[in-house]
Amino acid sequence: MTHPNDAHILAVDDSADNLFLLESILSECDDYRVSFAEDGGTALEKVTQSPPDLLLLDIMMPGIDGYEVTRRIRQNERLPYIPILLITAHDQSSVV
Repeated sequence: MTHPNDAHILAVDDSADNLFLLESILSECDDYRVSFAEDGGTALEKVTQSPPDLLLLDIMMPGIDGYEVTRRIRQNERLPYIPILLITAHDQSSVV
């Protein structure tokens, strides 16, 4: 089991403003370390190299979107189970 101070959160969003907001919120607590990625491809690389304990993942990104990142992670049997929280700045249910 991961101790709180060893916990790792990976936040992924293609919007610099959204990443700044996530960083502002997540940096208020010292119980975990946080890293960031700006696209799905980079997120997959980081997850493969060092699987996080939690993945905060934007749904709508150019290239590899959040749904595809989730699918690829779940299909990779070499990875441990990673909780994934899909996030979006969109407020219309038709977009998601």
